[in-house]
Parts: sequence; C-alpha cells; structure tokens
Amino acid sequence: MDQKLLVGPEIEGAKRLVGLMDKAGLNPRAALWVYNEDTEIWRLWIVPAPEIKEKLEFYRRLAVIVSENRELLGTLDTGSTEFVKESHPAIQGLKGLIRVESLSDVRFSNNMLNGFYLPDAIILRMMV
Repeated sequence: MDQKLLVGPEIEGAKRLVGLMDKAGLNPRAALWVYNEDTEIWRLWIVPAPEIKEKLEFYRRLAVIVSENRELLGTLDTGSTEFVKESHPAIQGLKGLIRVESLSDVRFSNNMLNGFYLPDAIILRMMV
C-alpha cells in the first residue's frame, strides 16, 4: 500500500476491521488512514479503548482478529496499522475539530495540528 492515493478497497477493509474490533471489544476511539510523505506509505492509525494501554496487548488481539477474518480485509494486515495514543498531537488537534461516531471516510489534508504536520488523512472514526 505504498501508493500516493488510497483506494476504495483499503478504505472499506479498514472499516470492516474497525467493525470487527468493536465486536471483539477493542472499541477503537479513533481510526484514520494517515499518509507519511517521507516513506510514501499509508498507515491505519488506531487509538484503542482506554482500557487497552499496552501496545503488545493491542497488537496481539488485533493479530487474532486479522488472522480469523483474512478474506474480509483484503490486503490489510497488522503491519498496516499503528497503535497511537490519545495524547498524540495530531489526535489532540483533531478531537477539537471533528467527531465521527459511526464509520465514515472524511478527507483531511494539509494541516498542522499542535506542531504535527498531517499531510493527508482519511478519518474513519474520531470519538476521542
């Protein structure tokens, strides 16, 4: 997924993943595709529920969900995701600007949020 444009199947696969995470009790508070201009790679940033504090627990539980639902997720895998804390400057900036409670695909481009440059993002959920 090192393409400049994120295409529909990746967005839909990420929405399905967030839904599966909800069913498994991971309940992501935020999920957004974020483009890194330096590496030219999209990553699915996930801010998990407050009770999930450790990256290891998050990735272990996520790996189970992905492996059990491979056919629903297309090319999406755990390597496409990134555990992001609610305290991240971009998340803190976004929480004052946008709220997405269900699942959507809100495009957000070329923004500086608390000193963090967010070149391109597709917000699927923002309930922080």
